[in-house]
Amino acid sequence: DCYLALGILHTHFNPLVSRFKDYIALPKQNGYQTIHTTLFDTKSIIEAQIRTFDMHKIAEFGIAAHWKYKEDGSVVAPRLDWLTDISMQSINNLENAEDYNAIELYEYAKDSLYVEDVAVYSPKGEIFTLPRGATVLDFAYEVHTKVGLHAKSAYVNRIKVPLLTELKNGDIVRVVTSNDKFYRCSWIDSVKTGKAKAS
Repeated sequence: DCYLALGILHTHFNPLVSRFKDYIALPKQNGYQTIHTTLFDTKSIIEAQIRTFDMHKIAEFGIAAHWKYKEDGSVVAPRLDWLTDISMQSINNLENAEDYNAIELYEYAKDSLYVEDVAVYSPKGEIFTLPRGATVLDFAYEVHTKVGLHAKSAYVNRIKVPLLTELKNGDIVRVVTSNDKFYRCSWIDSVKTGKAKAS
């Protein structure tokens, strides 16, 4: 059911691939199981977590979930609310401590070593493939030469960034243009694409 829900979400929204985590297929050492996905459309970016009720109990209360709930889902000990705060702090600490586990390290290395391109999105969800190390300015020229020549500022994942910011897989890039041209000769050493260098 979790993967069905994921499929429905990804059908109706664009997923931000770089932020996708499947802890159902590869649970954390503490038993945590959830699918994390980040979705966007032209107006917003949202994070979604998908899990079953049993997975939710483990995520909220850890081992205590087994004696807080009966088999039918009714609450055994209603005065265990204090466990919510403690367990959430523990999960957050474990998530931070496990940032460098072997599986995530492998995924990071695979993305860094074996992929020569990055895929980024326009705010409308259009996919642009650029060489690794490409900048926001490379993206602007990929959209259109005029966008590159008139690029004044940019936003990556809704955060204002310099035009020479290096892009990562899954970034959502919006370029703000002006009537004036902003091209600087010094940029030629920072851009990666032929279109940007030729202009």
